Amino acid sequence: MMMKELIGDSYGSIKFTIGTGCSGGSINSNMNASINPGILDGVVTSCTYPDSETTGMEVGDCVLLVE
Repeated sequence: MMMKELIGDSYGSIKFTIGTGCSGGSINSNMNASINPGILDGVVTSCTYPDSETTGMEVGDCVLLVE
């Protein structure tokens, strides 16, 4: 939200804000759209996960097993 405001103040009004990404970027875009509705005008994701919470638990488990 602050980055969007800073860019708008520096370069003028913003027509559209789109979140895009694959893998971790898709999780970030989907979470931003969910937590802050209205910040992004569109979301284009690929390589998405069905559920970011269970994916996060699996990553945490992998780190523990590796160590």
